[in-house]
Amino acid sequence: MTKVKICGITNKEDALIAMNYGSDFLGFIVDEKLKSKRRISAEKVRDIVSNLKSKPKVVVVMAPRSLDEVIRMEEMLRPYAFQLHGNETLDFIETLKSEVKAKIIKAIGVSEDIKLDYVKEYAEISDFILLDTKVNSATGGTGKVHDWNISKRIRDELYPKRVILAGGLKPENVKEAIKKVKPYAVDVSSGVELKIGKKDPEKIKKFIAEAKNV
Repeated sequence: MTKVKICGITNKEDALIAMNYGSDFLGFIVDEKLKSKRRISAEKVRDIVSNLKSKPKVVVVMAPRSLDEVIRMEEMLRPYAFQLHGNETLDFIETLKSEVKAKIIKAIGVSEDIKLDYVKEYAEISDFILLDTKVNSATGGTGKVHDWNISKRIRDELYPKRVILAGGLKPENVKEAIKKVKPYAVDVSSGVELKIGKKDPEKIKKFIAEAKNV
């Protein structure tokens, strides 16, 4: 069964709704360098998570400039994983993995000219690869779908590495995306929102139901 990550959580209500409908992971954007309108402070993430009855698998979304930045975040939040959206080098990720207990999700921007060898290098040292839409220099948060044929080829080449599919997913297309790409998990943010930073309970319910019934 395909796993689901609801990302861009900004408040306790949305976190509860996502968990109650069966989200496997909750994603929180904490890094101001990502310039996301869904960014919240690490302190707010800690407050949201500490007030949930059951412990979710928290994914902290960052574009770190230093190891210390990530280590401090782990000490504060004890996340399940860090999702890296910066220009992290292979050496940086290898060193990071030796310093933190959390899993590493490396986000890769999918475009027509993506180099498979480049993705493979990151897949070898990361626990998960997240395939998201690349628009200009931005990876993630675009709300745009990319060519799933490219993601399928990458997924097939990387298997059994766990691949997470993102980019423009919503209740209406997630089933088709899963059938095409066969990812380990799907990741959604804007596709289940009422407005930026506020989720739609019905969209979350439908998205998770569609994703888990393929």
